Amino acid sequence: MLLIALMLAGQQAAAQTAPPAQADVVITGNRMREALNKCLARACPPEEEVDAAMNAGAESFAAGRYEEAKAILRRAVSRNKRYGARMPGPMSDLYATYADVTEHEGDKEVFKHATRESVDVLRRAYGPGHSAVLRASARVGDMWVKLGDLTSADGEYKDAAGDAQRAGKADLAAALTFRRAWLALSARDLARSRRLLEQLEGSHGQDARFAGLLRVLRARISIAKGDAGSTDELVAALRGAGGAEPVLLYAPPYPELGRAGGSGVAVTGGVDVMAARAATAADHGDLFWADIGYWIRPDGKPAEVEILRPAKDAQWAKPLIRNIEARRYAPARQDPGGVGTYRVERFTLRPSYGLPPGSRIERRTGKLTLHVMDLTRLAQRDGVAPGP
Repeated sequence: MLLIALMLAGQQAAAQTAPPAQADVVITGNRMREALNKCLARACPPEEEVDAAMNAGAESFAAGRYEEAKAILRRAVSRNKRYGARMPGPMSDLYATYADVTEHEGDKEVFKHATRESVDVLRRAYGPGHSAVLRASARVGDMWVKLGDLTSADGEYKDAAGDAQRAGKADLAAALTFRRAWLALSARDLARSRRLLEQLEGSHGQDARFAGLLRVLRARISIAKGDAGSTDELVAALRGAGGAEPVLLYAPPYPELGRAGGSGVAVTGGVDVMAARAATAADHGDLFWADIGYWIRPDGKPAEVEILRPAKDAQWAKPLIRNIEARRYAPARQDPGGVGTYRVERFTLRPSYGLPPGSRIERRTGKLTLHVMDLTRLAQRDGVAPGP
């Protein structure tokens, strides 16, 4: 499947030499939307249409045309949902892509519905114990995390882990339990995080795929408790937790964002909300976005963090650079002398839809919130196929 219509010149292939001074961004314009229109004009098969629609939606989203992307994906879902039993994998991918876009665009109800459908279409086709269903089921927990409901998120992860255990998928169950333990740590429920950690150490502590991450979790719990020497313990654990793909191990919280007042100048949590509005209000109302690119070095530290797009003033997003620079990823075991991995993340700042007092028409209202996505995820899905 085509990557999202935002390509970085030499992203991984050229990354075997030296990093460029500045990442080149190629914008494909409307090429994928035109391809979708041609597909529809010749009544192409549903499998082909779904793939074209996801690429067209990803293209529009990358260009900042959120409502257009949402409409493209909504129409594709409406036309093809009856083919769920015939092509559950592509339909799951389509629902998941639709969910990603609507979460950023601010439509909370559609985000919840599309996320659940991305799992249910697989469950109806393959049954609850299929590996594809168990992997996808984590999306519902992730959804609740994004919506700020950590209790519901933990419940979803717990149910999915139970399903995986009953299906004989012990590694999937452990991965979901690890999510629960890290979620408890984030919620400052250290006792529950430690209980889950001890459970994992008993079942997977000797498994090389888990041992490093469990050491990191134990060290992070120790840091949260204020134990002396725990930072050194974390550094030691980080050295052994790496893998082929960078795994985020620590990130500071994003700034608290809110609506600006009427003074004409407002800085909330370090983010200049009025600057954001001035830069993008003409096109998107209260929705603003920026793409930030950065290298993840083999030692796990971000480098060369910069705002790539939009071309307009993105002063509001500059404090996010400091946030990314403070992240720490698991150091890579492979190619420790290489240049690392380049990544681009989309940051969207917007309020959700709601009903203002005295109105029956939904519009953007309430507090501004920040939403983040790795752009390569939008058009890259599992490509699920039937199997054991």
